[in-house]
Amino acid sequence: MKNLRTKVLSGSVFTFAICIGLHLGSYTAKADTTAGEQQAVMLKSATTVSTKKTIKIPKRVTASSQSYSRGGFTGGAAFADGDVSLLMETAYNQIGKPYVWGGNGPNVFDCSGFTVYCYKSIGVTLPRVAEDQAKVGAAVAKANLQPGDLLFFNTNGVNISHVGMYVGNGEFIHASSGSGCITVSQLSNSYYTRTYVGARRILK
Repeated sequence: MKNLRTKVLSGSVFTFAICIGLHLGSYTAKADTTAGEQQAVMLKSATTVSTKKTIKIPKRVTASSQSYSRGGFTGGAAFADGDVSLLMETAYNQIGKPYVWGGNGPNVFDCSGFTVYCYKSIGVTLPRVAEDQAKVGAAVAKANLQPGDLLFFNTNGVNISHVGMYVGNGEFIHASSGSGCITVSQLSNSYYTRTYVGARRILK
C-alpha cells in the first residue's frame, strides 16, 4: 500500500485527509476539503492487527445530566473512571469508516454515535445525541483541553449539532458529514473556531 505523501505548501506541511471506503472489493480514496479544512488523517490498514495487551474493563457507569447554556458551558463534574489510552485506541481504529446519519457502529457512524461507541469501549454510557451529551460531565476551558474531552459545535445556527473528541495537539477526531468518514481535524480551523460552543470532561 502506498505511503501517505506529505506536501509542503507556503512553508507549512499539510497532510491530505484520506477516507477509505470499501467498494466492490477495492478501496476508494477522497480528499477532505470541506469548509476549507486541511485535516490530518491516519490511514487505517485493511489488515486486522492483533495485540497481546491485557485490557482492564472498568465498571460501567451512566452519564448524569448537567446544565449548559448557549453562551458556554458551566458547572457539572467529571463522573467516570476510564482508560484514556484505550479510549484513544478505539477512536483511532475507526478512522476512515463511513459517516452515515444515525450510524452507531461498528462499521458506520454519525458524530454522536461515534462518541457513544468510543466511550462504551471503556464502560461509560453517554446519551445518544450531541445536544444531550453536552449536558454531562464538567465544563472545560478551551485552553485546558485533555484527550478524551468532548467538543461541541453549533453548525446549523440553531443548537448544538456536532460533537467530536479531543485527542491532543489542537486536534480532535470525529465522524464528519463533510468528509464522509471518521477523520482528525484541527480545532484551529476557521470553520470549527467559528462554530465551537464548548467542551465537557467525562473522565476524572
